Amino acid sequence: MTQKLQQLDTEYCELEEKYKEAKEKIEEFLNGTNIPKTKEGNKFTNDIRILYYRLLAEQIPPGKIEKSIKIVVESLFPQIDAKNLQLPKASLGSKMRSCELPTVSKAHQASVLSESDSYHVNSDGTTLNQKKVQGFLVNGMTLGITDVSDGSAKAAVDSLDIIWNFLNIFSFLLVVQDLCLIHPSKSLLLKVAFLC
Repeated sequence: MTQKLQQLDTEYCELEEKYKEAKEKIEEFLNGTNIPKTKEGNKFTNDIRILYYRLLAEQIPPGKIEKSIKIVVESLFPQIDAKNLQLPKASLGSKMRSCELPTVSKAHQASVLSESDSYHVNSDGTTLNQKKVQGFLVNGMTLGITDVSDGSAKAAVDSLDIIWNFLNIFSFLLVVQDLCLIHPSKSLLLKVAFLC
């Protein structure tokens, strides 16, 4: 019973802190220039980047995101000066889609796989425009789709090894803790399991 009370007290304190922060932001906003802060220095805030990522994930073209956000802000929050709202232009939206989102995706894959104790690999191959293509899923998550030289199991394992190595290097660069995707024994077991 006392543990439950302590847990409730801790949750209450956290909620109270969040309430104070939100109240301060609202007061700051109402006393300010009615233009929300979208940049920190020369960079857009994480909230704006995440908003763009979510809209890009919903297949909204980068050239329409800025205008769409301004229309929504004007409609829902008429007190905000949406015309002067600083948002990423279409070129930065395109860069987010082509450069930043794949990086976020690889970071997510590396962190999820680093928490796994074992790996369940599924693969499927097909022919696309007279090229052999192999797709890989590990623990239900798509790792990638690659061209393979032929439809053999060896070519598929080699392709998986390339993806695996890339993820391992990527996780090392991001310092994802203890990602042992290419630990020699696991790599060998994975290849053996894949060939069987």
